[in-house]
Amino acid sequence: MRSHPNGRVEGIVWHCKDGQLYKVHRNHVGLPWPVKGTLLSQRRVHVNIDLCGHSTGDGNSQLVRMSKLNGKTYDSITQLHNYMISS
Repeated sequence: MRSHPNGRVEGIVWHCKDGQLYKVHRNHVGLPWPVKGTLLSQRRVHVNIDLCGHSTGDGNSQLVRMSKLNGKTYDSITQLHNYMISS
């Protein structure tokens, strides 16, 4: 988790058969956090939000705003974030 690019993650989650989840964060094992350039922040993001048949309240929530991007792909979560704060 220190030197390999795939180790740039917040932590590891175990999903147990009984439904329980256990997460070990980097700081639990003495590793630095935050880490610049985490693995998932560098992957492409495809927006797939379909709110048909769901109540959207006042229609001004972040989820409603993102649903308007349904079907679009961004090079990274940072690109999507920058788009969301600029619109």
